[in-house]
This record gives sequence, structure tokens and C-alpha cells, in this order.
Amino acid sequence: MRNDFAAGFMPAILTGAGAAFEAVALLFFTVLLSTIFGAVTGFVAGLFFEQTIRGFLGALGADTSYLAMWQIGAGLGFLAGFFRSPSTGGQA
Repeated sequence: MRNDFAAGFMPAILTGAGAAFEAVALLFFTVLLSTIFGAVTGFVAGLFFEQTIRGFLGALGADTSYLAMWQIGAGLGFLAGFFRSPSTGGQA
């Protein structure tokens, strides 16, 4: 005798587990890419605007004298990786 409840319920559990795994993997890779892009951007911005960026962060109360500009960019990119705006799609 076949159990129809288990036949319909198990694929739903596996689908939910797969979606949860994909969401965690997507979050991980998004934050990783954001950190890498932040480090590169911090390095490039540091070539031209190091004094300005350090002065601004110092005015906010952050002591960044012991950090390289790429490290500041990587840290800011890591934090920004968790804050994404939702996609709005096509607006009328």
C-alpha cells in the first residue's frame, strides 16, 4: 500500500531545503563578491582620495590610521553586502 502523504510531502521538504541552501549560498557569494569589489575600489580610491576618505572617517570617530585603504574598502564592502535594495523590475 502506497503512502500518498509521504509521496507528496517529501518532495516539498526537499524543495524547501534546496531553496534554503540556495539562499544561503547566494548570500555568501554576494557578500564575498562585495568584499572583493570593495577592496579593489578602496585601493583605487586610495590612490586619489586617501586624505579625504581618512578625514571623513576620522570626523565620524573611526581611527583608521593602522588600516590600508584596501582594508577599509573591503570592510565597507563586507558590510554593504548585507544591505541590498530589492529589485523593482520594470516601473511604469
